[in-house]
Amino acid sequence: FRHNPVAEERCRFLRQAGWFVELEQRDPSMGQAARLDVVEYASAEGIAAAYDVSVVTALRADRRFVARCAATPGYAAAARVHHKLHTQYAGRVLGAPLVPLVVEAGGRWPPDAELLLRQLARAYVRRTAGLGCDALGAVVARWSARLSVVLIRGGAAVLRRAGFVAPPVARAARFA
Repeated sequence: FRHNPVAEERCRFLRQAGWFVELEQRDPSMGQAARLDVVEYASAEGIAAAYDVSVVTALRADRRFVARCAATPGYAAAARVHHKLHTQYAGRVLGAPLVPLVVEAGGRWPPDAELLLRQLARAYVRRTAGLGCDALGAVVARWSARLSVVLIRGGAAVLRRAGFVAPPVARAARFA
């Protein structure tokens, strides 16, 4: 409910920035059965790379993990990045860049996600006629908002699927 829309948005941003990318591709350099969310092919804008999208949550049965997440902003995302690089894809071919794109379901983005978004926005502004350097902030804000909306919608879909029904809103409150 959250993963695929986030991967699709990231792929859209990469394409708008001029990268040549495909969704859901097998990549033998990452392992025999590796299916990566976004695969980038070498182009004028970028080198070949693989992107693996994860949406994580700090809510787990492990109370120590939850406590670490509460004490350290972005801990759940950092733990997932570490897992991707050192466990899940530890056997990848050397020199095959893997970029984990991890976000916490509560809306916390790791610093590298913002850096990548800014890099892509710079490339998009540079290649789009009529946009000047002053448009960079607006593009970053728009793309960040799109990703946040995807996460909110995904969270709502998870709650609906779990059977959660929101209490009815009083008629007077709806039109206030």
